[in-house]
Amino acid sequence: MAWAEWVAWHLAEAGYQVELDAWNWAAGDDFVQKMNHALAHGRMVALFSASYFDTDRFTTEEWTAVLAARRRLVPVRIDGATPPSVLRPLITASLVGLDEDSAREALLAAVAGPQGRPTRAPAFPAPHRVSPPGPKLPGRLPRVWNVPQRNPDFSGRDALLMELREALTAHSRVHVQALHGRGGVGKTQLAVEYAHRFAGEYELAWWVSAEEPALIPDQLAALAVKTGAAGRDAPTAGALDALAEELRTRERWLLVFDNAEAPAALDPYLPQGAGHVLITSRNPDWQGVGLPLQLDAFTRAESVALLRAAVPSMTVADADRLAGTLEDLPLALAQASSLLRDGLPMDEYLHLLETNVEAVLHEGRPPHYPVSLAVQIRLSTRRLEQADPAAAALLRACALLAPEAFPVHVCAPVWPDVPLLGDLVGSRLLVTPVLRSLAQSGMARVQDGSVQLHPLTQAVVQAQMTGDERAAAAYAAEALLVAAAPGDVGDPAAWSAVVPHLLAVDPTALTRAESRDTALDACWYLMDRDQARTALPRLQHLFDVWRQKLGADHPDTLRSAAFLARALDEVAEDTQARELETDVLSRRRRVLGEDHPDTLDSARILAARLVDSGDVGAARELNEDTLARRRRVFGEDAPGTLDAAMDLVGVLGALGEWGAARELGEETLVRRRRVLGDDHPDTLVSAFRLVGVLMAMGEGDSARVLGGETLVRRRRVLGEDHPDTVAAASLLVDVLTALGVSEPLQVLEALSDIDATFEPWRPNLSVPRVERPLRGAHRGVGTSEATVGTAVDKFHYPSGAAIDRSRVLISYSPDDRSWAEWVAWSLSGWGHDVRHGAEPTGAGSGYALQIEDALRHVDVVIALLSPRYLGSPAWVRSDWSSGEVVAATAHGRFTPVLVEPVEFDLMPDVLRKVATPALQGLDQEAAREILQYVLRRPRDQHSEPDYPGAAPKTGVRSTLLLSQLVDALTSSPLLVVPETRRLWTELIKDLAPAQLEFGDYPTARTSLLDVVRTCRATPGGLTALVDALEMLEPGSPWLEEARRLTEETELQQDRR
Repeated sequence: MAWAEWVAWHLAEAGYQVELDAWNWAAGDDFVQKMNHALAHGRMVALFSASYFDTDRFTTEEWTAVLAARRRLVPVRIDGATPPSVLRPLITASLVGLDEDSAREALLAAVAGPQGRPTRAPAFPAPHRVSPPGPKLPGRLPRVWNVPQRNPDFSGRDALLMELREALTAHSRVHVQALHGRGGVGKTQLAVEYAHRFAGEYELAWWVSAEEPALIPDQLAALAVKTGAAGRDAPTAGALDALAEELRTRERWLLVFDNAEAPAALDPYLPQGAGHVLITSRNPDWQGVGLPLQLDAFTRAESVALLRAAVPSMTVADADRLAGTLEDLPLALAQASSLLRDGLPMDEYLHLLETNVEAVLHEGRPPHYPVSLAVQIRLSTRRLEQADPAAAALLRACALLAPEAFPVHVCAPVWPDVPLLGDLVGSRLLVTPVLRSLAQSGMARVQDGSVQLHPLTQAVVQAQMTGDERAAAAYAAEALLVAAAPGDVGDPAAWSAVVPHLLAVDPTALTRAESRDTALDACWYLMDRDQARTALPRLQHLFDVWRQKLGADHPDTLRSAAFLARALDEVAEDTQARELETDVLSRRRRVLGEDHPDTLDSARILAARLVDSGDVGAARELNEDTLARRRRVFGEDAPGTLDAAMDLVGVLGALGEWGAARELGEETLVRRRRVLGDDHPDTLVSAFRLVGVLMAMGEGDSARVLGGETLVRRRRVLGEDHPDTVAAASLLVDVLTALGVSEPLQVLEALSDIDATFEPWRPNLSVPRVERPLRGAHRGVGTSEATVGTAVDKFHYPSGAAIDRSRVLISYSPDDRSWAEWVAWSLSGWGHDVRHGAEPTGAGSGYALQIEDALRHVDVVIALLSPRYLGSPAWVRSDWSSGEVVAATAHGRFTPVLVEPVEFDLMPDVLRKVATPALQGLDQEAAREILQYVLRRPRDQHSEPDYPGAAPKTGVRSTLLLSQLVDALTSSPLLVVPETRRLWTELIKDLAPAQLEFGDYPTARTSLLDVVRTCRATPGGLTALVDALEMLEPGSPWLEEARRLTEETELQQDRR
């Protein structure tokens, strides 16, 4: 086609009417009809070549048709192919071996035929400043040319070269194509190869080294002189103007800007006209300047071909192994080829690459590359550090992590003492420029807020760090891991992106307890997903390193040992797991104390190991001791206490003590129903195990009722196919079969509603459990002393209470009686047994003592905090450091509820950490959500007293607007999710003109209300609220409603 275009161009320039299929025939035209028409209306120039004589082409039909019609054929030979015998007698013009001018003359002479002697002498041809317009003779370089020498070892990339050519020729106007990719991927070599391969398509081709923008003008001025557009003495600015005009009026030119850094620096030098501009850059951000085309590493086939061409003795298997190690990176492959060609054995090269990667990648630089890969990475890192030190710090930190993408965008704020990153990470607005700088450097791939380094780049960056740089990078990497780790170990979407890095980080680099905890949590996440074999070697490594560095008795070493014991158990290394857990328990008892939560956790786990090994008696003693201690330290209803109780139920059943197992199982089920709710998974576990106990005792009817209820609830909560639901169905089939039901599966299929199928199961507990000493308990553990209870008065409201209601005491100031009545009414309407305790009087009495006494008679104490409560003598006389109050607060049995805002400095830490948001100013729905969170037991509502927290009559409109704004925000599916709600509040903080702080509340509506109230109290806060929402959900209906309500709210504030 290149020959055809060249011939057609020069014939057209000579005045001939030319028809060329590539120029004149469109998609959809009838090929045969077009060919017949062309042959009927003119002569045919036949370009004799090996391809032309290929019998599979239509050219045979063309020339045979011409000869058959006795029309003139103009044969022009373009290579040495021998024509068929029927064509050999024809006189043929030959262009083989001619320069371009001679070839053009020979062509025109052949087409024109004999002209005889001219009547006058031809004019002397004027010199051209550049080559004449039109395609060049294939194989010839343009007169104006400074492209670097072609790489004779270039291989592969054929498809990419054609893609690049098609992209550049797709438009008639100037077209800019930006090749971008990391260092060493071959961007410059591809541009050189393109220029040489398609040199015949251009009148001029000029190479500009663009790494230093200040040197670009002089290089373009030299092009202006070369084309004749400017004189040698012309000033640079004038030469650039002249060159721009020259290129604007010309076609078929190519400019290559190699290794450009920033689009803004290059933009002033990009010309206009019907030519092509090719840019190579590590920076991917060329949108708006040109069409970006990412250049990746070689395909494996291309890598193997390059290696075997350089080292013919290399086997395909060895080439494949080496290419994989070098990540198919062209520069690295070329360097390796050079060293292997000089006699370095393959295995020795791979060993050196593993032990001294920086030195190996410094050697063997190919002659057509300016620097080695190691030098290129060092220079790029240095340039990045000069341009953006924070981006260089992030690069070095990520070099110490795994090669997978690290999610910087999900990070919470890192520790403030992290050099260069402490004030940036955690803010999307502040960290985005850092990520942009890192992406533009070409050292890492940055996508959707995640950073990914190639393993080879990681290894070289690590090797090139100084001691101080490595220490700073290790600390930054540690901080990033903690900041990126989700709070919930059970959140697979959040953990999947962080786990590879937590598995890769050096255990010695984890200097803080929270980072060591995070590394262990990653292993726990894996074990929860049946990947204990993946977690096991990592846990062994953590345990070994920390035992040596921190000591065998350090809490973090012991925690790693406990995690390791679980992994061993899950891979069937039972004996090792039991021995390790025994050692952990012994050390924790000595170091932490027998009542420490970690010690009690170890005791519980070891008891399970003992059951598995058949030593049920020892397990019973350990379980009883653990349960007694948890009851005394943490309370009856603490989650850990109830877990320990269910463990003991299982052990008692294994020993055949079904009566004791039933009594404890029923009590635990009742408590879990009250504390967690009927449908909580832990409650349903208690019910499921109790079904087995009842069945073992021969109480089939009770087992049938409870088993049916458990199955229905699990279907509703967990779904039909959940393993726990399947287990409940299987157990119920066993119960029904034992009862003689002929078709148990049909009964299961009919289960749809608890009330319609079964009477809800209730235990036969006419009196509260009497605390009894447990076998194996320590002296004094598990018994309760007689105490004098505080007098509590019952609120008299319509009962309607559930059978398993909570007993609640409300502690309040007499001045807050209206609040106490409203709270009591709400709680009793939900089925709780509510009592009140007004301000205590008498010498030495105080609220803390009142609460201690009440906790012996009720399940939960709620203190209604207000300025009156904190200002009363009973408050002043209270000792809030009491162990009973601290334990009850930690486990939800005592909760301070703010009814009005108070000065937090007046509150002790134990209350400040768990106090709810103030109810004053909230709407009733938000206030009830807080109470439901405290008691966790919603019930049907009845008529109620007036809500005391309602705004004064004068502010009704303002309060209504606030409530409507909260309703609008609650409609957003993003703002009801904690993760995206936190992102929204971070955006508000970045946009607001003043510093804002938001609380962390249990429900979405309460959190949103806090955000609205805080923003409303801060000038510009509501505007920041709406702007942040628009960044997350532009065009959403709730955005428009929120904007309308904020505008009206601000108008109300201006009027006041």
